[in-house]
Amino acid sequence: MDGTPMEVCVALGLLVSQLSEEPWRRNVLNFSENPEPHRIEGKTLQEKKVFDRILDVAVASKLEEKKMVKRLFVLTDNPFGEASKNSWETDYHAIQRKYEEKGSGSSVPEIVFWNLKIFDLILSIRPPVTWRENGVQMVSGFSKNLLNIFLDNGGVVNPEEVMEEAIAGEVYKVIVFY
Repeated sequence: MDGTPMEVCVALGLLVSQLSEEPWRRNVLNFSENPEPHRIEGKTLQEKKVFDRILDVAVASKLEEKKMVKRLFVLTDNPFGEASKNSWETDYHAIQRKYEEKGSGSSVPEIVFWNLKIFDLILSIRPPVTWRENGVQMVSGFSKNLLNIFLDNGGVVNPEEVMEEAIAGEVYKVIVFY
């Protein structure tokens, strides 16, 4: 990732981490085969080890469930491809299964798959989730209004609500449907 998408990724990552509560405040994890704290870099959720790292921090810090990560932003400039090893299981289902196996099924964070290139989401080979899957959203582009959707009023929790919120502005009220 480079250029404008990288700059937006770094900016949004730092902003979201700054708005987070301890122990997550001012901490970021990269998405790669071996996620490292305090860095913004990486390319894939394929191994999903970032969720292991989150669980490791939670266990080491003896976090109560209310202090667990509530929402995870996956910022990328690549279209979302086939990341799960099983064609019948979405990425989010694989993550949920992993949390359940570790006894933390009720603490799975919501995930925002955010492609910083405007049109690549449409070109995805296989999206990481189905369009009606609760707990996961997919967005593309980099408008400040997109971030507000997830930060205002506790955030939006399903893809259909993300779409409705995105087109609820005054500018869209003049559109007439026949």
